[in-house]
Amino acid sequence: MQALRFSAAVEIGTGLVILAGPGIVVPLLLGVEVTGTAELLARLFGFALLCLGLACWPERGVVGTPPFRTMLLYNAAIAMLLIYLAVIEHYWGALLVPAAVLHIAVAVWMSISRRKGF
Repeated sequence: MQALRFSAAVEIGTGLVILAGPGIVVPLLLGVEVTGTAELLARLFGFALLCLGLACWPERGVVGTPPFRTMLLYNAAIAMLLIYLAVIEHYWGALLVPAAVLHIAVAVWMSISRRKGF
């Protein structure tokens, strides 16, 4: 459950940071400025991350619960998306590679913990 708790905490924190300052986070992540509608969409994305993290915050459950599977899938998918943005779309911000590595690491950690049952 530690992997799930860590993953949920990261998304809660990221959501709060994006809500508070999308004009700071998005350029660091993607290397592009946000204004107008893009800032609004970034804030909505921040809210969605906050809700995802809160929805998946573990209670005293077992590995393999829907929140665990949701966060595992999310981490794997967001890692692939970030790699796609860097390699294919050529976006590049200071946090893009660290964010991709973090999500890959969390997905691997969650996969290992699921197999070991903790």
